[in-house]
Order: sequence, then structure tokens, then C-alpha cells
Amino acid sequence: MFENVDSVALIANGAIHDYAFIAGLLRGYDKRIAVDGGLIHCHTMHVQPDLLVGDFDSVSAELLHLYRDTPMQKFPRDKDETDMEIAVQAADTMGVKKIGIFGAMEWRTDHAVANLHLMRRHAHKVIIETERESLFVISGKSRLACHPGQTVSLIPLGAPAKGVTTKGLKWELNHSTLDTNFMSISNICLENSFDITIDEGDLICCLLRL
Repeated sequence: MFENVDSVALIANGAIHDYAFIAGLLRGYDKRIAVDGGLIHCHTMHVQPDLLVGDFDSVSAELLHLYRDTPMQKFPRDKDETDMEIAVQAADTMGVKKIGIFGAMEWRTDHAVANLHLMRRHAHKVIIETERESLFVISGKSRLACHPGQTVSLIPLGAPAKGVTTKGLKWELNHSTLDTNFMSISNICLENSFDITIDEGDLICCLLRL
């Protein structure tokens, strides 16, 4: 459906507090997909989605009617996948390089955790964006852009991450194992980038904007 598209934003029905800020981020994506109740956020932000995806159990018939000319992929309410899973799979099959998810956190813990695992399933392509932070998966060797004083947390989700070594953080890790007993929470970036190596497994990187 989307040809020659590098980036797609998915707008879900989770929490969005600063509509002006998020709308600005959305403009940086080539295409936008409203996922079920995420259409409410799009409507409030005056952001025109290029596609509607979901079972639309969280959207009024009146709002859907306003977007009757927008392409729609409607699915039954009783299904194995969440609406967000279906939307990510749709974007992934388009061959895009970056999938940004907005409104993915806070309001329902079950959906928030599921979205984090979904991000891991599509590591290095999916990023979750909020007003306060960017969340993404890292593995292997990476150099991540940041700024001095920026807060970063490194959290395992699932199996332990082993052999974790960093350079450019206030509290460095040296061949460390991050698991349920040890995580790197609220570390501080010292330069305009930091290096991280993970010998085994992966980590969720939470990079605060402030």
C-alpha cells in the first residue's frame, strides 16, 4: 500500500499528554497509521492518518464516519493478535526501515508490556516514542547519540543480557550481566554519544529527552 516509504508512525490508544509535541514528531514520519482508538488522538491533533487498522471497538461510529474516505483494514474483535501487532506486521511487510509507535504506554499495563515485547520482536526497526523518552532495543555493538547529562536506563526484558560493556556513561558497565537482580537505571551520559557492547541477549534502552 505504501511504496518507497522509509518510516511509518503507528498511533495507538494509550496515553498522549502533549499533543503539540507528539504531532511535531509525527510530521517526521513518511506515513501515519491510526490503530483503533488511536484515531481519537489523530483527530484531536488534526493529524490525517493514511490508513486505519483495528477492530475499532474503541472508536465511535460518528468518528469513523468522518474518516470514511481513509483506507481501512478492519479485523474482528475476537482474534489472536492485538490491533498493534497487526499494524506492526502490516508496516513491516511494507519494507519500511523505521516504525515509530505512539500512545503505546500507561493506560493499560497489559498492552504496555505487550508493546515492549512487540518492540523486541521487531528489534532495530520499532521504536516507542513518548513525550518524555524514546524506547528501543539494542544488541551487539552500538554507538548511541545522546547529550551530556541525559538520563539513560538499560533494562533486560526476558533472558539476561550478558557481557554488557559501556563507554561514555557516568557508571560504566564492564562485562556485566543485566537481569532481574541487576539493571542499569538512571545512568548519565557524559558525552554526545556512548558505546555499548552486548555479548549475549538484548536490552531495552530508555533514553529520556530531558
